[in-house]
Amino acid sequence: MSIIRDVGVTLTALQDRVFITCSDPMSTAGSTSPVGIRGSATTADAVAAGSVETTAFGNIIDRLSAPLGQLYTVAMPSAQLFSTRGSTEANRQITLGVKLQHGDSSGGGDLADFSTASQPDSRTYFSTVRSSDHRSWDASISTGVLNAVSPPAYYDLRAAKRYLRVAVPVFKNRITTESSGDEQSRLSARVTFLGAGHAPEARVFGSFSPYSTSTST
Repeated sequence: MSIIRDVGVTLTALQDRVFITCSDPMSTAGSTSPVGIRGSATTADAVAAGSVETTAFGNIIDRLSAPLGQLYTVAMPSAQLFSTRGSTEANRQITLGVKLQHGDSSGGGDLADFSTASQPDSRTYFSTVRSSDHRSWDASISTGVLNAVSPPAYYDLRAAKRYLRVAVPVFKNRITTESSGDEQSRLSARVTFLGAGHAPEARVFGSFSPYSTSTST
């Protein structure tokens, strides 16, 4: 039996965003259009279908700079969607996913999905019969606060380009009202790097940032 002593690094991949599921007066498309992430209008198809669908994009991470610095060969991104109120909607279906993107530009202009074979299917919470793909919900749980997490994701980075970004697709099957418990849920993501050839020096964690600061594409 072998013992693995892998020292991982977990970074914030996406700061908290507000997931809007109803009409939002701050929407650039007008007060009658729903938005996915505050300030960004949904697609016309999503509006026409009466649903809310969007993808939130996280920080650009330089995987070759400190404290990562070519040490880590595995990335495990994860996303969370959390509401502070319960909901008694008859049809509360919500879908949450996560994927990793990569590119050569520090500004993110060429970022594209990396290794789609490693990308997990999005996870569906609730449905018209109040069930999910991984557990049965009784009445008290299915109407409680939402604490959704994306499916497990594991990416081998040995063929990845220098710059990485986590993308979080999230979907609500219907446009809600402001009284919906899932309205203004908080969306966030993080990524854990593993598989280091050796542990980094402790000093780099307090001296360097792995995030790209470039604004060029």
